[in-house]
Amino acid sequence: MRKSVGKKLIVLFAALSVLVAFACISVSKFVISDKKELTGVYTDFVLSHDGEGQTAVVKSDGNGNGYSGYIVVSVNNFTAEKVSKRDVRFSLRAPTDDELKKTYVTDAWGVQHSLTTDSQYYEVSVVDENDEELTDTSVATLLKSGERNSSSLLLKIKRKAEAAEEMASEGTEKLSIVLQTSEPYIDLQVFTINTTMARLSVGVSSDVYNGFTREIVNLKSASEFIRGTDTHVAGKSYLAEVEFTLSGEVVFDAAKYKETYGDTPEFSSAENKYIIIIRAGADVNLYFYTRGSCSVTVSATIEDGKTAAGGERVSGVGDNKVVFERS
Repeated sequence: MRKSVGKKLIVLFAALSVLVAFACISVSKFVISDKKELTGVYTDFVLSHDGEGQTAVVKSDGNGNGYSGYIVVSVNNFTAEKVSKRDVRFSLRAPTDDELKKTYVTDAWGVQHSLTTDSQYYEVSVVDENDEELTDTSVATLLKSGERNSSSLLLKIKRKAEAAEEMASEGTEKLSIVLQTSEPYIDLQVFTINTTMARLSVGVSSDVYNGFTREIVNLKSASEFIRGTDTHVAGKSYLAEVEFTLSGEVVFDAAKYKETYGDTPEFSSAENKYIIIIRAGADVNLYFYTRGSCSVTVSATIEDGKTAAGGERVSGVGDNKVVFERS
Protein backbone atom coordinates (compact mmCIF):
# COMPACT_ATOMS: atom_id res chain seq x y z
CA MET A 1 0.00 0.00 0.00
CA ARG A 2 2.80 2.44 0.92
CA LYS A 3 4.65 1.54 -2.28
CA SER A 4 1.52 2.39 -4.27
CA VAL A 5 1.20 5.76 -2.52
CA GLY A 6 4.88 6.48 -3.22
CA LYS A 7 4.42 5.73 -6.90
CA LYS A 8 1.41 8.03 -7.05
CA LEU A 9 3.41 10.85 -5.50
CA ILE A 10 6.21 10.34 -8.01
CA VAL A 11 3.72 10.46 -10.90
CA LEU A 12 2.06 13.53 -9.39
CA PHE A 13 5.38 15.37 -9.12
CA ALA A 14 6.32 14.40 -12.67
CA ALA A 15 3.01 15.74 -13.97
CA LEU A 16 3.49 18.94 -12.00
CA SER A 17 7.01 19.38 -13.38
CA VAL A 18 5.71 19.07 -16.95
CA LEU A 19 2.97 21.59 -16.19
CA VAL A 20 5.51 24.04 -14.82
CA ALA A 21 7.86 23.58 -17.78
CA PHE A 22 5.18 24.29 -20.35
CA ALA A 23 3.15 26.93 -18.55
CA CYS A 24 6.08 28.87 -17.04
CA ILE A 25 4.34 28.67 -13.66
CA SER A 26 6.46 28.67 -10.54
CA VAL A 27 6.33 25.66 -8.21
CA SER A 28 6.08 28.24 -5.41
CA LYS A 29 2.44 28.68 -6.39
CA PHE A 30 1.73 25.23 -4.94
CA VAL A 31 2.17 24.22 -1.31
CA ILE A 32 3.27 20.73 -0.34
CA SER A 33 2.28 19.91 3.22
CA ASP A 34 4.40 17.88 5.63
CA LYS A 35 2.17 14.97 4.66
CA LYS A 36 3.41 15.48 1.08
CA GLU A 37 -0.06 16.36 -0.14
CA LEU A 38 -0.47 18.78 -3.03
CA THR A 39 -2.96 21.23 -1.53
CA GLY A 40 -3.16 23.55 -4.56
CA VAL A 41 -2.89 26.66 -2.40
CA TYR A 42 -1.76 29.70 -4.43
CA THR A 43 0.70 31.94 -2.58
CA ASP A 44 -0.12 35.08 -4.51
CA PHE A 45 1.32 38.56 -4.79
CA VAL A 46 -0.21 41.87 -5.80
CA LEU A 47 1.30 44.67 -7.88
CA SER A 48 -0.37 47.90 -8.95
CA HIS A 49 0.85 51.21 -10.40
CA ASP A 50 -0.23 54.68 -11.55
CA GLY A 51 1.72 54.79 -14.82
CA GLU A 52 -1.12 54.40 -17.31
CA GLY A 53 -1.83 57.58 -19.27
CA GLN A 54 1.02 59.68 -17.88
CA THR A 55 2.89 62.06 -20.18
CA ALA A 56 6.63 62.62 -20.43
CA VAL A 57 7.48 66.06 -21.79
CA VAL A 58 10.82 65.53 -23.53
CA LYS A 59 13.35 68.05 -24.75
CA SER A 60 16.51 67.88 -26.83
CA ASP A 61 19.67 66.64 -25.12
CA GLY A 62 21.69 68.77 -27.56
CA ASN A 63 24.30 67.88 -30.16
CA GLY A 64 22.04 65.35 -31.85
CA ASN A 65 21.91 63.11 -28.78
CA GLY A 66 18.16 62.58 -28.86
CA TYR A 67 15.51 63.72 -26.42
CA SER A 68 14.75 62.87 -22.82
CA GLY A 69 12.17 63.53 -20.13
CA TYR A 70 10.93 62.06 -16.86
CA ILE A 71 7.82 60.77 -15.14
CA VAL A 72 7.27 59.54 -11.59
CA VAL A 73 5.60 56.14 -11.29
CA SER A 74 4.36 54.70 -8.01
CA VAL A 75 4.41 50.91 -7.79
CA ASN A 76 2.46 49.27 -4.95
CA ASN A 77 2.15 45.82 -3.43
CA PHE A 78 -1.56 46.28 -2.80
CA THR A 79 -4.91 47.06 -4.36
CA ALA A 80 -8.13 48.26 -2.74
CA GLU A 81 -9.03 44.63 -1.96
CA LYS A 82 -5.83 42.97 -0.83
CA VAL A 83 -2.16 43.19 0.12
CA SER A 84 0.62 41.05 -1.32
CA LYS A 85 1.48 37.88 0.57
CA ARG A 86 4.89 37.69 -1.05
CA ASP A 87 7.92 39.96 -1.32
CA VAL A 88 7.96 41.43 -4.82
CA ARG A 89 11.05 42.41 -6.81
CA PHE A 90 10.26 44.33 -10.00
CA SER A 91 11.75 46.37 -12.84
CA LEU A 92 10.50 48.86 -15.43
CA ARG A 93 11.76 48.73 -19.00
CA ALA A 94 11.05 49.36 -22.65
CA PRO A 95 10.14 46.39 -24.88
CA THR A 96 13.06 44.48 -26.39
CA ASP A 97 13.69 44.29 -30.15
CA ASP A 98 12.39 40.70 -30.24
CA GLU A 99 9.22 41.68 -28.39
CA LEU A 100 8.65 44.59 -30.76
CA LYS A 101 8.99 42.28 -33.76
CA LYS A 102 6.18 40.14 -32.32
CA THR A 103 4.22 43.34 -31.41
CA TYR A 104 3.26 41.86 -28.03
CA VAL A 105 4.56 40.36 -24.79
CA THR A 106 3.09 37.40 -22.94
CA ASP A 107 2.56 37.22 -19.18
CA ALA A 108 2.86 34.19 -16.90
CA TRP A 109 -0.73 33.19 -17.66
CA GLY A 110 -0.30 33.23 -21.43
CA VAL A 111 -2.16 36.51 -21.92
CA GLN A 112 -0.77 38.68 -24.71
CA HIS A 113 -0.27 42.42 -24.17
CA SER A 114 0.12 44.53 -27.31
CA LEU A 115 2.96 47.00 -27.77
CA THR A 116 2.90 50.37 -29.51
CA THR A 117 4.92 50.91 -32.67
CA ASP A 118 6.47 54.11 -31.27
CA SER A 119 8.15 52.05 -28.51
CA GLN A 120 10.95 51.19 -30.93
CA TYR A 121 12.28 54.74 -30.62
CA TYR A 122 12.75 54.69 -26.84
CA GLU A 123 14.88 53.52 -23.95
CA VAL A 124 13.62 53.49 -20.36
CA SER A 125 15.55 53.43 -17.08
CA VAL A 126 14.87 53.99 -13.39
CA VAL A 127 17.21 56.69 -12.05
CA ASP A 128 17.94 58.49 -8.81
CA GLU A 129 17.98 62.25 -8.15
CA ASN A 130 21.50 62.42 -9.68
CA ASP A 131 20.30 60.76 -12.91
CA GLU A 132 22.23 57.60 -12.03
CA GLU A 133 20.54 54.35 -13.06
CA LEU A 134 19.41 52.12 -10.20
CA THR A 135 20.72 48.56 -10.02
CA ASP A 136 18.56 45.44 -10.17
CA THR A 137 19.14 44.94 -6.44
CA SER A 138 18.10 48.43 -5.33
CA VAL A 139 15.84 48.58 -2.28
CA ALA A 140 13.59 50.89 -4.32
CA THR A 141 12.49 47.97 -6.49
CA LEU A 142 11.68 45.57 -3.65
CA LEU A 143 8.29 45.65 -1.92
CA LYS A 144 8.10 43.67 1.33
CA SER A 145 5.04 41.55 2.01
CA GLY A 146 2.52 41.66 4.82
CA GLU A 147 1.75 45.38 4.80
CA ARG A 148 1.00 48.11 2.29
CA ASN A 149 4.23 49.24 0.65
CA SER A 150 4.75 51.66 -2.20
CA SER A 151 7.79 52.87 -4.13
CA SER A 152 7.82 56.13 -6.13
CA LEU A 153 10.35 55.87 -8.93
CA LEU A 154 11.82 58.44 -11.29
CA LEU A 155 11.57 56.99 -14.76
CA LYS A 156 13.83 58.44 -17.44
CA ILE A 157 12.36 58.36 -20.93
CA LYS A 158 15.04 58.60 -23.62
CA ARG A 159 14.22 58.94 -27.32
CA LYS A 160 17.09 57.40 -29.24
CA ALA A 161 19.29 59.69 -31.31
CA GLU A 162 19.36 57.06 -34.06
CA ALA A 163 15.54 56.80 -34.27
CA ALA A 164 14.48 56.40 -37.89
CA GLU A 165 11.88 59.17 -37.72
CA GLU A 166 12.07 62.66 -36.26
CA MET A 167 9.69 63.50 -33.45
CA ALA A 168 6.99 66.01 -34.38
CA SER A 169 7.46 69.25 -32.44
CA GLU A 170 3.81 69.42 -31.32
CA GLY A 171 2.77 65.79 -31.71
CA THR A 172 2.38 62.90 -29.28
CA GLU A 173 3.90 59.43 -29.38
CA LYS A 174 2.79 56.35 -27.44
CA LEU A 175 5.33 54.31 -25.46
CA SER A 176 4.65 50.89 -23.95
CA ILE A 177 6.42 50.25 -20.65
CA VAL A 178 6.85 46.75 -19.24
CA LEU A 179 6.49 46.36 -15.47
CA GLN A 180 8.13 42.99 -14.85
CA THR A 181 8.64 40.96 -11.68
CA SER A 182 11.57 38.65 -10.96
CA GLU A 183 10.44 37.63 -7.45
CA PRO A 184 8.54 35.63 -6.34
CA TYR A 185 8.37 34.55 -9.99
CA ILE A 186 8.51 36.12 -13.45
CA ASP A 187 5.37 37.91 -14.57
CA LEU A 188 4.62 41.21 -16.29
CA GLN A 189 2.14 43.99 -16.97
CA VAL A 190 2.19 46.64 -19.69
CA PHE A 191 1.09 50.25 -19.47
CA THR A 192 1.19 53.05 -22.03
CA ILE A 193 2.42 56.62 -21.58
CA ASN A 194 2.51 59.61 -23.91
CA THR A 195 5.65 61.47 -24.95
CA THR A 196 5.71 64.94 -26.46
CA MET A 197 7.83 68.01 -27.09
CA ALA A 198 4.81 70.32 -26.77
CA ARG A 199 4.96 72.94 -24.02
CA LEU A 200 1.70 71.64 -22.53
CA SER A 201 0.25 68.14 -22.49
CA VAL A 202 -2.55 66.11 -20.92
CA GLY A 203 -2.93 62.40 -20.29
CA VAL A 204 -5.97 60.60 -18.91
CA SER A 205 -6.48 57.50 -16.75
CA SER A 206 -9.69 56.21 -15.15
CA ASP A 207 -10.82 54.38 -12.04
CA VAL A 208 -13.94 54.04 -9.89
CA TYR A 209 -14.34 56.16 -6.75
CA ASN A 210 -17.38 55.89 -4.45
CA GLY A 211 -19.52 54.64 -7.31
CA PHE A 212 -18.44 57.35 -9.75
CA THR A 213 -16.19 56.90 -12.74
CA ARG A 214 -13.20 59.10 -11.95
CA GLU A 215 -11.21 60.56 -14.82
CA ILE A 216 -7.72 61.59 -13.68
CA VAL A 217 -6.22 64.20 -16.01
CA ASN A 218 -2.46 64.59 -15.71
CA LEU A 219 -1.46 68.10 -16.83
CA LYS A 220 2.23 68.70 -17.52
CA SER A 221 4.25 71.62 -18.80
CA ALA A 222 7.71 71.71 -20.35
CA SER A 223 10.64 72.55 -18.08
CA GLU A 224 11.06 75.80 -20.03
CA PHE A 225 8.53 77.87 -21.98
CA ILE A 226 11.25 79.78 -23.88
CA ARG A 227 12.31 77.62 -26.79
CA GLY A 228 15.52 77.33 -28.75
CA THR A 229 16.67 80.68 -30.01
CA ASP A 230 13.66 82.58 -28.64
CA THR A 231 14.51 85.49 -26.38
CA HIS A 232 12.78 86.52 -23.19
CA VAL A 233 10.12 89.18 -23.70
CA ALA A 234 10.21 91.78 -20.94
CA GLY A 235 7.05 92.21 -18.93
CA LYS A 236 5.61 88.78 -19.81
CA SER A 237 4.84 86.34 -17.01
CA TYR A 238 5.44 83.14 -18.99
CA LEU A 239 2.58 81.52 -17.10
CA ALA A 240 0.20 79.10 -18.78
CA GLU A 241 -3.53 79.66 -18.46
CA VAL A 242 -5.26 76.32 -19.09
CA GLU A 243 -9.05 76.27 -19.44
CA PHE A 244 -11.15 73.14 -18.94
CA THR A 245 -14.75 73.40 -20.13
CA LEU A 246 -17.23 70.84 -18.75
CA SER A 247 -20.37 69.61 -20.46
CA GLY A 248 -22.95 67.07 -19.25
CA GLU A 249 -22.83 64.95 -16.11
CA VAL A 250 -19.31 65.70 -14.89
CA VAL A 251 -17.91 67.66 -11.94
CA PHE A 252 -14.38 68.84 -11.18
CA ASP A 253 -12.89 68.38 -7.70
CA ALA A 254 -11.63 71.94 -7.23
CA ALA A 255 -11.34 71.43 -3.45
CA LYS A 256 -8.88 68.56 -3.93
CA TYR A 257 -6.85 70.68 -6.34
CA LYS A 258 -6.61 73.51 -3.79
CA GLU A 259 -5.76 71.08 -0.99
CA THR A 260 -2.99 69.47 -3.06
CA TYR A 261 -1.46 72.48 -4.83
CA GLY A 262 -2.53 75.48 -2.75
CA ASP A 263 -4.23 77.33 -5.63
CA THR A 264 -7.95 77.85 -6.15
CA PRO A 265 -8.97 77.38 -9.80
CA GLU A 266 -10.97 80.26 -11.23
CA PHE A 267 -14.51 79.19 -12.16
CA SER A 268 -16.86 80.67 -14.77
CA SER A 269 -20.39 79.47 -14.03
CA ALA A 270 -21.74 80.91 -17.30
CA GLU A 271 -19.44 78.67 -19.33
CA ASN A 272 -18.98 75.90 -16.74
CA LYS A 273 -15.25 76.42 -17.15
CA TYR A 274 -12.30 76.10 -14.75
CA ILE A 275 -9.05 77.97 -15.30
CA ILE A 276 -5.78 76.53 -14.02
CA ILE A 277 -2.63 78.68 -13.89
CA ILE A 278 0.67 76.78 -14.02
CA ARG A 279 4.36 77.56 -14.47
CA ALA A 280 6.94 75.78 -16.59
CA GLY A 281 7.88 72.41 -15.10
CA ALA A 282 4.42 71.77 -13.61
CA ASP A 283 3.03 68.28 -13.09
CA VAL A 284 -0.49 68.27 -11.62
CA ASN A 285 -3.46 65.90 -11.48
CA LEU A 286 -7.05 67.04 -11.93
CA TYR A 287 -9.90 64.81 -10.76
CA PHE A 288 -13.23 64.70 -12.60
CA TYR A 289 -16.23 62.59 -11.54
CA THR A 290 -18.71 61.38 -14.15
CA ARG A 291 -22.00 59.53 -14.05
CA GLY A 292 -23.45 59.80 -17.55
CA SER A 293 -22.96 61.46 -20.90
CA CYS A 294 -20.34 64.21 -20.67
CA SER A 295 -17.21 65.73 -22.15
CA VAL A 296 -14.31 67.95 -21.09
CA THR A 297 -12.36 70.11 -23.53
CA VAL A 298 -9.16 72.11 -23.03
CA SER A 299 -7.64 75.27 -24.45
CA ALA A 300 -4.54 77.13 -23.32
CA THR A 301 -2.55 80.31 -23.57
CA ILE A 302 1.06 80.93 -22.54
CA GLU A 303 1.78 84.58 -21.83
CA ASP A 304 4.94 84.93 -23.89
CA GLY A 305 3.96 87.79 -26.16
CA LYS A 306 3.54 85.43 -29.12
CA THR A 307 0.72 83.02 -28.37
CA ALA A 308 -2.81 84.08 -29.30
CA ALA A 309 -5.50 83.59 -26.65
CA GLY A 310 -6.41 79.90 -26.59
CA GLY A 311 -3.89 79.20 -29.33
CA GLU A 312 -1.32 77.12 -27.46
CA ARG A 313 -1.16 73.53 -28.70
CA VAL A 314 -1.96 70.99 -25.97
CA SER A 315 -0.51 67.57 -26.70
CA GLY A 316 -2.76 64.61 -25.98
CA VAL A 317 -5.90 66.06 -27.58
CA GLY A 318 -7.02 66.35 -31.19
CA ASP A 319 -8.26 69.32 -33.16
CA ASN A 320 -11.58 69.12 -31.29
CA LYS A 321 -9.66 69.70 -28.03
CA VAL A 322 -11.56 66.91 -26.23
CA VAL A 323 -9.69 65.61 -23.18
CA PHE A 324 -12.23 62.84 -22.54
CA GLU A 325 -15.86 62.14 -23.24
CA ARG A 326 -18.44 59.56 -22.22
CA SER A 327 -21.75 58.67 -23.85
